[in-house]
Order: sequence, then C-alpha cells, then structure tokens
Amino acid sequence: MADSTRILFLCTGNSCRSQMAEGWARALKADRIAPYSAGIEARGLDPRAVKVMAEAGVDISDHRSKTVDELDSTAFDYVITLCGHANETCPMWLRDSARVIHVGFEDPPALAKNARDEEEALNYYRRVRDEIRVFVESLPESLSGEPSSGRGHARIRVTEPQLRSLAATLSLLDQAICRFDEYAAGRETRSVLYREQNTLSPEQRARLRAKVAEIKALLKQIGDDLGLPVRTQNVGAQIWGESAGFWNMLAEMKSSRLNAYGRVDPALAEYLDPRAETLIAAMQEIAAISRTQNPG
Repeated sequence: MADSTRILFLCTGNSCRSQMAEGWARALKADRIAPYSAGIEARGLDPRAVKVMAEAGVDISDHRSKTVDELDSTAFDYVITLCGHANETCPMWLRDSARVIHVGFEDPPALAKNARDEEEALNYYRRVRDEIRVFVESLPESLSGEPSSGRGHARIRVTEPQLRSLAATLSLLDQAICRFDEYAAGRETRSVLYREQNTLSPEQRARLRAKVAEIKALLKQIGDDLGLPVRTQNVGAQIWGESAGFWNMLAEMKSSRLNAYGRVDPALAEYLDPRAETLIAAMQEIAAISRTQNPG
C-alpha cells in the first residue's frame, strides 16, 4: 500500500458516517486507498452502523472511535469531511498538510430520532450507507489531481486583473457548488409562498456529491497553483444588498403600479397598499439590522 492514496474520513464523533466510509474504502478500494477515519471527538461506535454495514457484507465491528488528534503523526493526501461541523472545525494542521474536501452526508442518528420503530430507524442508516458506498466507489479518481503544496506554479504568470477576474468567476461557481452540495444532502426549503421539492434519488445524491467533490478539488488545485485570493462575503452586506433590492420590487404590489395591468378594484387597492408598505418597511428594517455593527 506504499503507493496508495491516504484518505482520512472525518466527522464529528467518528461513530457512524466516517466509520461507514472507512469500511467501504477497505472493502472496495483496498488496492488504491489507505483509509482512515476519526472524529473531532470520540463518541463510540454506533451499533446500528455496525449492523447495517454487516448486512451489506462489511464488518466494522472491530473499528474503534477515535479523535483526529490520535492520527497527528500520519501524513494524509486528502481529508474528506462528512458533516458540516467537521468541515468547520477541521484542525489547521490537517488543512496545512492535506487537501481538505467537504462531502456532506445526512446524520443517521439524527434522522432516526423520530423513527416509529427500529426498522424505520435502520432504514435511515441503510440509505446513508448506500449513498456513502456510491461516493467511495468513485474514489480516488473523483478527487482529481495531486495534493497541492500551496506554493503555486512559479512558471505561470498571471496579472492582478486576471487574478481578480478568475477569482470572481470561480468563487461564483464555488457558491453554486455549495448549494448543489446542500441539495445532495437533502435540503428542501419549505416556506410560506416558496417551496422546494427535492426529488433526487439516493443514487443521484451520491453521484452529485462525488461530482461536487471533484469540482471542489479542482477549484482548490487552481486556487493553490495560481495563488487566487479567497473571496470572503460579508453576510451582513449580502443581506443588505438583497433586502434593498426588494424595496422597488415590493412597490410593484401597490395599486398605482398594478394599474399598468388593468384597472385595480378599489377593494384590492385598500387591501394591498398598506400591506405592501408593511413589507417594504420590514425589508428596510432587515437592511438596517444587517448594517448594525457588532459591539467590540
């Protein structure tokens, strides 16, 4: 296994998802991957994870839940974070030495909390187990490229205007990819007048995650090789910009504007005009809130 790609699967507690990923990698990719798993903390091996993996012919009963600090002497090529918390809290020493890629999967214990019986709970585990399998089957090819040194390509000359243009384009792509990753993880927004219907099958979700991981790896490689700056979006500024844009849009609700589409019934005008003003005022308040500076 000297030439194998060393991959660490990282999640919060190293109890379920990362253990499944390590198990699948050992079972399916032992000739290509040297797999490891760990958690930001150690919460113990989940018995349901052991059970559903055994159903699929993979024995992880001898795995041990451990923290990432126990592997600080191991050099990894890639660190794949499987949950948002692990991605946000991944230790800096890992980010400095390996390429970190986030491929999120839903948390089976959280999904199973409201299960009506044990069989329904296990079905959540089975679904995530199968999604992780599809993702692992794409490794290491989907990770794309060699681990980058972060020092850039000295032979490539890029002007500052070119860098700004590339960074702007690729950061927009990165934002879109983050949304796709959320949809692959099961996001389905349901509000009052806007709803999303996530009809992606488990196989589609897993394939989408694999492709997202491939694109993220390539984006990181380009960023490292060309020294592209990371664009940090201030959330407050983003909220202010979007809410301000709604001021004019919401004015279209007023009867004076609706007259362009035909004479407005006086009862409709009486109903809509004050509500339009209320919505505009609410969006202005949101804009004001987003511009408020945090103390200290």
